Amino acid sequence: MKKTSVIVVVCALVLFAGASSWAQVIAFPVKLKAIVAYPTISGTATVRLGVTEGNLIALGNHLVLVLDLTNHEMRLDQVDDGTNLVSTLMVSHRLAVLPDHTFGAGMQFSFNLPPQFGGVGVNGGVDITGKITPPSGVPKSINATVSGVLNDSVNGDTSNGDITIKGKLSRDGTPFDGGPFGL
Repeated sequence: MKKTSVIVVVCALVLFAGASSWAQVIAFPVKLKAIVAYPTISGTATVRLGVTEGNLIALGNHLVLVLDLTNHEMRLDQVDDGTNLVSTLMVSHRLAVLPDHTFGAGMQFSFNLPPQFGGVGVNGGVDITGKITPPSGVPKSINATVSGVLNDSVNGDTSNGDITIKGKLSRDGTPFDGGPFGL
């Protein structure tokens, strides 16, 4: 009986340690579906274009939303097939996470679009709001809304025009330990 109690306690500690490591830094593979809007060359009309994560990252790479729930930091990273960091696309300047795992973050960025989409620079800020599910325990999924400025032609990348973005980030795989990403 005593041996069984010890095994149960050890198993509980191992499970607790595993669950608490999830509470530190979590990497969520995500996909993007959004609309970007920008002026025509003449500047007299607005073009709206549907985009996906493939428009923001190099061919064959993936998006990962990395959340550090302890330090209130968030990043949107581009990774290769082996989940090795290729580049950081966006970083939070503010993140609030509520007890039910809803969150809001103000993100800033400056990067170049991949060559297949012109390689032009973008420099702006977006708000990301969403929810991690389930609301307690080990996170399994994330859904978020993205809205804001993909580029500001005056205070951002001046070689590019004004561009807005509005869309959704949704789960594109199983979350994993984001600690190695160094947030």
